[in-house]
Amino acid sequence: MEKVALLGHSWGSGLGSVYALKHPEDLLCYIGVGQLVNGRANEATGAKRLRELILAANNKKDLAALDAVGEYPCGENDPFSWDKIMRVRKLQRKYGLAVRFGATFFREMLASPTLKFSDVLLMKKTFAFNYPMVEWVITSFSLEAYPKRYETPVFYLLGERDYQTPYVLASAYFDAIEAPQKELVLLKNAGHFPQLDDMPSFVAALQRMLSKAE
Repeated sequence: MEKVALLGHSWGSGLGSVYALKHPEDLLCYIGVGQLVNGRANEATGAKRLRELILAANNKKDLAALDAVGEYPCGENDPFSWDKIMRVRKLQRKYGLAVRFGATFFREMLASPTLKFSDVLLMKKTFAFNYPMVEWVITSFSLEAYPKRYETPVFYLLGERDYQTPYVLASAYFDAIEAPQKELVLLKNAGHFPQLDDMPSFVAALQRMLSKAE
């Protein structure tokens, strides 16, 4: 059977990690991009960093908007909601902590030889359709519930500005795992979509990782 390299991004990196742990016989390697470790911790860490930047900017309006969200991502008497995450993401984008869906983002996506504009429109619908999954990932998923020993090479490609799936948590988890080979690359000028923010560096790192796994 021919083996493949498995790349998981964002929420897909949680699924990819679990697959790599359970089916290493299928894989040349696993590559985590915007690596998800723990849904609640990811969101709480991102919100904490956001608060720090708002306080540093002394922006009382943004601080009030963040406080109005309530306990984030959820609390005993303050349940998770899509509205809460969207309000936090809006503030995170303002302070450079989340993906900015501007002209550059869509230009890079639409330059793909396979992606169509209709695919971009469908992305929004998938979030609504998969709301129960989104809620579970953010409130309940954690790689800490799984073994930390991988039987396939593990590589991480992370953006230093990523606070949607904070690179600080992914780096700490990466340090704790065991694998036949492992390497973490931190791209300084990239966020949650390093493949769009710094494509040359991303491609170079990806090619090097694939060559190591062959």
